[in-house]
Amino acid sequence: MRFVLVIAVLAFSLLLAGCAGTTSNNQPANVPTPQVQQSVQTPTSSTPQTVEPKPIEVPITANNTSMLETPKNTTFDKHDLTAEEYFKLANDSNYAIYKTRDFYNATLGALVNVNKAIALNPNYTDAYLLRSSIYNNLGNFSVAFDEADAVIVRFGNNSEAYASRCVNHYSSSKAIRDCDTAIALDPNESNYYSYRAWKKADLVDHQGGIADTNYAISLAPNDTFNYFVRCQVKTWRRNSISFSKEYLTAMPDCEIANSERPYDPNRWITMGLNMAMLHNHTGAIEYAKKALDLYSDYENQTGVEWGEYKAIAYHNIGASLLALKDYNEALKYLTKAIEVQDASQFDPIYARAPNTFFGRGVNETIALYYWRKGIAEYRLGDNVSAQKDIDYANILDKSLDDYVEMRGNLDSGWAPYYEVPYYID
Repeated sequence: MRFVLVIAVLAFSLLLAGCAGTTSNNQPANVPTPQVQQSVQTPTSSTPQTVEPKPIEVPITANNTSMLETPKNTTFDKHDLTAEEYFKLANDSNYAIYKTRDFYNATLGALVNVNKAIALNPNYTDAYLLRSSIYNNLGNFSVAFDEADAVIVRFGNNSEAYASRCVNHYSSSKAIRDCDTAIALDPNESNYYSYRAWKKADLVDHQGGIADTNYAISLAPNDTFNYFVRCQVKTWRRNSISFSKEYLTAMPDCEIANSERPYDPNRWITMGLNMAMLHNHTGAIEYAKKALDLYSDYENQTGVEWGEYKAIAYHNIGASLLALKDYNEALKYLTKAIEVQDASQFDPIYARAPNTFFGRGVNETIALYYWRKGIAEYRLGDNVSAQKDIDYANILDKSLDDYVEMRGNLDSGWAPYYEVPYYID
């Protein structure tokens, strides 16, 4: 059974390297498919250990739960349902995420029902996997990973568990191995190839990612999720120094994907990025504002904070305003991006990863906010503030020195090329 992992990885991309990888015959061949693991061992014991069931509430953060707990203190309705019926309620709600704006029932409401299913049947493997998917959609990737990992430890080989661990893994190289195992266990599940495509893009193997999504679409031509991932990978590729006409086809893929889940803010962010790369900055701003509205609605309904994602949207609006030479408004949005980012905290799993965001770490991502804020300040004649922000951007990301050699000398002039924004998706 496949569950919906639609937030999964939101790209923070400023990709400046080429990509490698080709297709051969029908199936993508960038990463060899390993043998299916015969057993999974815990780090401290040769025998998988079952976690002792403990009471559980509805957690939001990683510290509120431990994996494979049986929610003993769950309150049931007057007319109790079976574990299978609670599971179906939770699965149906989770599957409908972003098809409507009912974010609460798709996440926290689904979590309540899946906890009831687990309370009634502590060996309900699909329920634990669904709970992993729900945590993913809540942006709690570390708990989603641990849920899937615990399923493998306790119940053995399971393609969906490896796939979920792949999606939520902070190490893309290790994630790809998990996706390979999932594919070995179930080579006909199209989404597994798309999950692997995400991780290949993370490692700047965009051609390999596109090959995986092409194969995924060949397996399931009506599954819009695979089109969404192909749109993202093409977009990230176009966001690199090397351009190709092949990647101008990203927007049609995004439009196909958006037709099924029009309330996914991540899809609007990606479409906005495509609009900007096509020099339609007015359209890019409109789409980024739609994403902001949806993120805020999600926060209001669930209490889940999406600050770092909203910061991306504010940044992208500011970047397009720079391209439109509206420097005052650009400065407002770029300043807001920094304020929102400073008030936000990344999921703990990403704090351990130096290059989590598709080749860029957290500091390198934030550097872009200060970099473009400095551009706006420079254009408005505030050289002191511009110098301060540009210097701080270069402290966060030394590679910025490779893009412009006039660091520390704003009066040398900035070519318009450097004001054409590389965006974050």
